[in-house]
Amino acid sequence: MNNIFITRFPYLFWNMKFEKGIDIDFENSKLKKTDEKIHNFKKMNKAVFLVCKYLPILLFFLLVFNKFDFAPNVEKVAEYGVSLLLTILLFYVKKYVFFCLFIVTIIVGGFIYFESVAFIVKYLFAFICVFNFANDVTIEPYSIVENKKTIASFVVER
Repeated sequence: MNNIFITRFPYLFWNMKFEKGIDIDFENSKLKKTDEKIHNFKKMNKAVFLVCKYLPILLFFLLVFNKFDFAPNVEKVAEYGVSLLLTILLFYVKKYVFFCLFIVTIIVGGFIYFESVAFIVKYLFAFICVFNFANDVTIEPYSIVENKKTIASFVVER
């Protein structure tokens, strides 16, 4: 029995749901959820998985970021530092603590330099995507195939 993340639609990897109690036979490429029919699956190219997941995000960041986001001044370095700190807290500390510190950072940032708040949030999303990408490099993607058509995808952490 394995626990996997499975997509509702093929090649859309951002809204994956967690499934428990899945029998996966990697030798015969068979997947079976309890009390359901057996599905065939095949290994997906990891580059295709990463492109499908991160190309829309990369295009969005290309539209949102500009040359002033990379200007080496004290304000930008502080904004990047706060965003990186919040991202590390998000990934390595409980979610409740992160939420409290995020709210405190927004409030304090608003009093110190109000325009920094939007940039901190923008850089926070960018760092979250970078951390997720680093995590997704270790994931093995698979496609569930039925009648030579991909009906869903799932990932297994190795």
